[in-house]
Amino acid sequence: MEKSFSSDFKFKAIAWAAEKNNMSYGQFIESHSSDEIEEVYKKYENIVGFIKRKTNKLIIPFCFFYLVGTVALPNFLHLMGYDVRHTEVLGWKSLYVFAIPSQREFPNSPIWFLLCLFNVNLLFYFMWIISMMFKKFEVAILIILCFFLGTIGFTLGYFRIYLPFYIDTAFTAIPFFCLGFVFRRYTEILVPNKLDKYLPILIFLCLLYLCLFAVRVSYVFNRYDGSIFTIYSCGLIGTLFIIFFSKILKSLPLISYWGRYSIVILCTHNMVIQFLAIFLKKTHWNNTALCVSDLIITMMLYLLIIPFSLKYLPHVTAQKDVIKVWCFF
Repeated sequence: MEKSFSSDFKFKAIAWAAEKNNMSYGQFIESHSSDEIEEVYKKYENIVGFIKRKTNKLIIPFCFFYLVGTVALPNFLHLMGYDVRHTEVLGWKSLYVFAIPSQREFPNSPIWFLLCLFNVNLLFYFMWIISMMFKKFEVAILIILCFFLGTIGFTLGYFRIYLPFYIDTAFTAIPFFCLGFVFRRYTEILVPNKLDKYLPILIFLCLLYLCLFAVRVSYVFNRYDGSIFTIYSCGLIGTLFIIFFSKILKSLPLISYWGRYSIVILCTHNMVIQFLAIFLKKTHWNNTALCVSDLIITMMLYLLIIPFSLKYLPHVTAQKDVIKVWCFF
């Protein structure tokens, strides 16, 4: 029954998109790739489907790796007498420390990004719905809304006002998320275009701007050493630098592999590094040698960890859905 419902939903989604584009169902299927059809499903879904999809991709990995990396493993290692970071949040406090607005450091703290990104997606969803009410000005309205929320987030950070679940950082990050959306949907910057012949010059100009104006930032604490203009202009220029530089490099197989499964690295690298530190500290190497060795060994270990995670932990690494997405109730 569920499979039938899902198939019916997909049929309706494609039929809706085909009618909107003045095409038949078959013409739409033949003229669009599987990725483009997947985008159709996303447009057709309601808020329930959206939340389900983002819960599968972000909240479930966060919950699993929080329980493992902040609750179970650190408390066990601490009881066994090993050095563990942030011992002040162990014990019962480790179960809820992530929800304390001002306490943003815990044993597996890098996964804060997943929780924040979920909030960013949710905020952007509602802003996109609002902007779609103004058909001729949807992009302008979207950008205005994003920078309005970004200003609120920056102001909260300036006055050291923390909101639960990194919502303050989500406000600040919204303009960057919007920027990526606009680049992908409304420009040709991500694909080969006539500007590509100027890539070396563009890369140099971006790097020069960043060298002159970049400041220290801490998104986890929503703290920034520069003005709001500096933060967002450097974010924009930094994004362009990465895009332009990636176009020159094109594809590096190993880097692409790590990037494709970066959620596995994000969720586990802190635990891997702390585990390696137990052994590397016994070498008595200097800090530089320790850092370089730690980085190389960690990334090489992911040639084993990623396949293991894909095979045995697909539901908590955003590879398979725990909650069925194409159902409404």
